Amino acid sequence: MTCVPEGLFIERDRLLNAVTHLQRSNRDLQECLDESGNDPELRQALGENIVVIAKYKAKIEQIEQEIRKARGLPTEVPSLQAVPAEDDGPEHGRQGRTQGNGGPTPFDSEMGEADEQGVWL
Repeated sequence: MTCVPEGLFIERDRLLNAVTHLQRSNRDLQECLDESGNDPELRQALGENIVVIAKYKAKIEQIEQEIRKARGLPTEVPSLQAVPAEDDGPEHGRQGRTQGNGGPTPFDSEMGEADEQGVWL
C-alpha cells in the first residue's frame, strides 16, 4: 500500500464543500423562481449550477477511486450519491480555486474555466 497524497483529500473536501454550497444556492434560486415566476436569469443560473454540480461529483468520484487505488482497495464501487446539503458544519463562504500557496489546484485543467464554479448566493 502506498501513501495517499494529501492533496487528493484536500481537493475532494473542497469539491464536496462547493457541491454543498451550490445545492443550497439552487434551493434558494428555486424559491426565488417559484415566487417571481419564470425569470430567465434565475433559470439560467440554476441550470449552470446543475451542470457544475454534476462535473464536481464526477471529479469527486474520480478522486475517491484514486484514493482507493493508492490504498490498495477495490476501485469499483457504486457511483457517488447525492451529497447532503444540510448545514451540518460552520459556514465556510466561497472558496477560491487555489491551493494554500495561492496557485491553481492540480485538477483545474480538468475542470475547465473558472466560470464553471456555478452561481453562488
